Amino acid sequence: SDVRGYPGWWPRSLRLLVLTNDPSLKGAEFRVQPVGGRPFCCRVENAVAPVSIRIRYFGGFIEGAGEWELTLEDGGTRVTYRVDVTAAGMLASLVSRFADLKRWHSKPMQAILRNLKQAATRPV
Repeated sequence: SDVRGYPGWWPRSLRLLVLTNDPSLKGAEFRVQPVGGRPFCCRVENAVAPVSIRIRYFGGFIEGAGEWELTLEDGGTRVTYRVDVTAAGMLASLVSRFADLKRWHSKPMQAILRNLKQAATRPV
């Protein structure tokens, strides 16, 4: 829920701009610019700290929703991310017919989760 802290663990391959930062997190908006790719925006639709965050993707080449869920497990926290998006626009739709978008999306998500784990386990 620390929106201003995102750039501290967000991968360099994805530029992140915080557009709005509501203290309650709900309604916070971000613009994500993959290096060498097309930007998209996302808005927090619902947040139940520290349990879940639901995000709506819009204004770019993907549209849909994603949800982060955190659960305590074996002395740690399991982070689960689910996404349900479709390619938006003619070019993205065409590319999605030939390219595996799930695989394309998984690569930056692995970096996001790895960096988040490192940030969460750093001594304060």
